[in-house]
Amino acid sequence: MDYRVLPTELVPDRLIPLFNPALPYAQRMVCLEQVRLQSLDANEAHALLQFLHYSAAQTGMTEEYTHALKNEVANALKQSPIEMDELGSHLMSMAQDEAETDVWRDYCIQHLGSILPALSEHRREVAVPMLWQETRETAGCRAGTAFLALYYNAQRGLVDTPTLKEAVYAAASNPNIKPSVRVTALQVCALLNDTRAVTIARSLLNTDGDAHLKMSALAVLGSQGAPTDIPILNHYAQNSDIRLRTSAQAALEGFL
Repeated sequence: MDYRVLPTELVPDRLIPLFNPALPYAQRMVCLEQVRLQSLDANEAHALLQFLHYSAAQTGMTEEYTHALKNEVANALKQSPIEMDELGSHLMSMAQDEAETDVWRDYCIQHLGSILPALSEHRREVAVPMLWQETRETAGCRAGTAFLALYYNAQRGLVDTPTLKEAVYAAASNPNIKPSVRVTALQVCALLNDTRAVTIARSLLNTDGDAHLKMSALAVLGSQGAPTDIPILNHYAQNSDIRLRTSAQAALEGFL
């Protein structure tokens, strides 16, 4: 399919402001909200589906605003006449497209996870393995996002929980994985009530390392730790880093 910019004459009338590269983000959002309130028709939904593939150069906005607007467009498409299998196919395509920005690929994984229950069984048989594949991504943060998508769908019975538990434990305990991914893996490990999360958390707090990872470890001890963890929490509650100090103080409240 060709995802070049839609010619003006092919843009549905109500969406012309949204597609106008000369207009700022705020005005385009007003356009999108007005259309959403009155419901999208099939022609408008397919135009928005094409807009998801637009780059910042094509939208005429910065990458940050482009991502934000496309995120809202994806949300609108979830309530549109378009088939969820079609939306899912586009999200999978963009998530795996190296020409897309890492941020937008991450958004696509989030949205794919949210519509997984609405996909046909055939489409889920393609989508779930793709999410597992993304958990092995090492360059960016998509692996963490994929773990979360798999977790929420494990809660719905669409993903095997024991397999996920082992995967997030392996990621959370692997020092060679990006800290941002380990943070999410540790959080999911705790959400799955895996007692090994506490062991990982204690280890992280007794070594030098990434502050965000330590914050996640403190949260785990606050929710699943034992009274024997109070001394290390008190230690971090006096830390010079306000992020760690605040996280430790919040964790200590779990023992009150």
